[in-house]
Formats: sequence, structure tokens, C-alpha cells
Amino acid sequence: MNYSNYWPAMDGRPLDYWLDSDVARMAPVQTQSALRDIAWAYGQWLGFRAAVGGLGATLVGAGFLSLAVMGESVTLWLTLILAGLALTTTAGLVGRVKLANIAHGKQPRSSRAAGTSASGIGLALFISAIMSAIMFSGFSGWLSQGPGPAFSLFAICLLILCGSLSVFAAPGYCAQHGRRFFRSRIDSDPKLRQELEAMSLAWRDPVANNSFGSL
Repeated sequence: MNYSNYWPAMDGRPLDYWLDSDVARMAPVQTQSALRDIAWAYGQWLGFRAAVGGLGATLVGAGFLSLAVMGESVTLWLTLILAGLALTTTAGLVGRVKLANIAHGKQPRSSRAAGTSASGIGLALFISAIMSAIMFSGFSGWLSQGPGPAFSLFAICLLILCGSLSVFAAPGYCAQHGRRFFRSRIDSDPKLRQELEAMSLAWRDPVANNSFGSL
């Protein structure tokens, strides 16, 4: 739902009222509001940016590792580096397009990301353990070929862990703390605060009977 549409005022209250911590504590956790919906979307896009950016950095690292140990495989390390750079660029675009315009943007329709840090970390460790076990079983001979190959094997496992944490743990953390991050963004972004202030004074739910706040 796009919350940038201004509807006729209905008991409009200033934004500071809805941001007040006492007002937020009085509203049950499951109570829906426009601010909470926007905060949810903010957490989802923040997690997506973290996942894409972290995975991009992991691929860049894997590319340079491949360059160091298999410099003759130009296609491999060049593909990894370029793919990683493309993902990190995408993460930057998410920050400039989606996060910067969160008050006027469309919400993600659904999310399959982990909802908490614990679930995200648990899934990341599970995936990393499986992938690392496969790597060790397939390349265990590297351990007896000297410190260079052994270090490369451990570096690959570390990159697998970093990639898994980026994809699973980071979105879970952002989703769990989305409201707190959104509140911090409001405090540090005058443009966003101004947009939300105008919306709060003229808010009317076009579908249900939810209020603008609290957060």
C-alpha cells in the first residue's frame, strides 16, 4: 500500500505525538498503524540491502582469492569480481531509491526473510556447516599440500560463512529491529520527517480503520 496519498484529515495529530515512547508502549505490539507498516517496509528493504551488499562483498573476496590461487582462470575470478561489484552497486541503489523514499514507496508484498536475528543466524550456521563439510570432503587433500592450499580452503569456508550471514542473518536482524532503525532514520533525515509530518496531519486509512501511529 502506498501511504503517500493524502486523505481528508481525521483527528490528525502531529508526528511527535505518534513517536512518543509512552504512546508506543500503550499500543499493543500487534496493533497496526501506517507508521508501523512503513517501518516494516523499511526493515525489509534495509535487510535486502544488507543481504545484497554483503553477498556482493563476499563474491568480490572470492574473486580476489581465486585470482591469488588460480590466476590463470581469468573467467572465474573476473566473473566473481564483476558479479560482486554489480551486487554492491545494487545495494547502493536500494539505499538511494527505496530507503530514501520509504514514505512514498510501495511496500514489499511479502517477505520470506528470517524474522529475528536468532533464526537468521541459526539458518546461516546450518547452511555454512553443510557447505563447509562438502568443501572439506571434496578438497581435504589441500590440507596436506602445505600452508597455502590449507589457508585457501579455510578462506573459502570463511567466505561461505560471511555470505550465509549476509543472506540470512542480516535481513533477520534488520526485520527484528526495523522500528528502531526507522525511528533513527526519522531523527536523522529532515526530509523524511517533513513528509511524515504532513501525512500524520492528514491521515485517513483508505482501506481499514487504522490510525497513522503509533510507532
